[in-house]
Amino acid sequence: PPPLGRAPLALIDEFIEENLGSDLSLSSLAALAGLSRFHFSRAFKASTGETPYQHVLRRRMERARLLLAAGEMPIDEIASRLGFQDSAYFKRTFKSWVGMSVKEFRDRM
Repeated sequence: PPPLGRAPLALIDEFIEENLGSDLSLSSLAALAGLSRFHFSRAFKASTGETPYQHVLRRRMERARLLLAAGEMPIDEIASRLGFQDSAYFKRTFKSWVGMSVKEFRDRM
């Protein structure tokens, strides 16, 4: 499939940023682009080099780094704000993406 254009990608990125704490389903993102889930997934990956899920998770991890570096919010609250159902899953995901635990990251800040 052809890659998504600049305008649909900008709309999708804006939606993701505004809704990082929500359930960002493939269906909701595909609807924004006016495509089926299958076609959206392929077009999105052709445009960005990552799947929609990877993109959302990367944006959540980037926001987590900012919130953790600020040091003002408890880890459980950060996990909840970023759409994770429990902090244990958030901590495992963070470690796999960043290469260090949440505590190690916070201690270095």
